[in-house]
Amino acid sequence: MIIKFYTKSCGPCKMVTAVLDDLEVEYEGVDIEEDMQTAIDNRVSSVPTLVNTETGSRIIGFKSKEKIQEWLNDNPS
Repeated sequence: MIIKFYTKSCGPCKMVTAVLDDLEVEYEGVDIEEDMQTAIDNRVSSVPTLVNTETGSRIIGFKSKEKIQEWLNDNPS
């Protein structure tokens, strides 16, 4: 499973959401302002952060559509 950690006011988070939606990726979103404990449990220190819960791999910060697709291909969930 892919988890997207974000905040509602984060511009780069909105850009990552658009990329994930464009790639038709299924993910769970966690607003760290509403669920800080899940962010702490997953060692998230900045947003946006994408975490693959099966492989432990993560992307921190906004990345291009191509980079996110490459990460997804290398870390299937």
